[in-house]
Amino acid sequence: MMKKVVIVLAIILFAGNMTRSYAQKSRTLSKGFSLNFIIGFPSGTYGLKSDSNIDDKSKFVAIGGLQIGNRWYFSPTKKIGLGLMVNWIDFSVAYRSVTDVDADWNRLVADFSFCEFGPVGTVAITDNIALDLYYNIRPTILTRITSVSYNYPELNDEEVYSGIGYSHALGTAFRYKELNVGFEYVFGSIKCSDIDNESGNRDSKLMVNNFRIKLGWKF
Repeated sequence: MMKKVVIVLAIILFAGNMTRSYAQKSRTLSKGFSLNFIIGFPSGTYGLKSDSNIDDKSKFVAIGGLQIGNRWYFSPTKKIGLGLMVNWIDFSVAYRSVTDVDADWNRLVADFSFCEFGPVGTVAITDNIALDLYYNIRPTILTRITSVSYNYPELNDEEVYSGIGYSHALGTAFRYKELNVGFEYVFGSIKCSDIDNESGNRDSKLMVNNFRIKLGWKF
């Protein structure tokens, strides 16, 4: 894993050195830093196995998060640019709490992705307006915490699953000057282990599928 990260960073540094020689009059096709706030809408099996079936009242309603990244273009033309997109940090959290007759159920899923990378293509409609299309592979740490609190504390229980793997993202974004409005679909599964090692099923592939709206800036 560490070797792959080093290779990715080397590619990024090489790309950065190459793009210094291409000064752009149009800000839409210039390299830059991006910051996006995430509002996500998860699938019914988000943080669960693909064949899981839970009540609607227990499903997550939304995801909130933050994404920080950079991009570089390789010898873009006046209207079209192809390059490398890297999101250094992509962190999102979903939380749900449900009260039953005799218990409180709480479920949390945290997705921490780092050094996401992949190709980006941009069409500059004007000097200030652009349309992006991209794909990212996402090295991902996924954690799910489920807890239940009963009227009798001795019955309380907590289950923690966590694992690291790869997920994927396909997205598009509309940019006006610095403003960025994007739509992204994240998909895949992460093999997670029961940290408490008390469950009979210690390993599970947990789904990360969710649709996202991204609001932010590209400088």
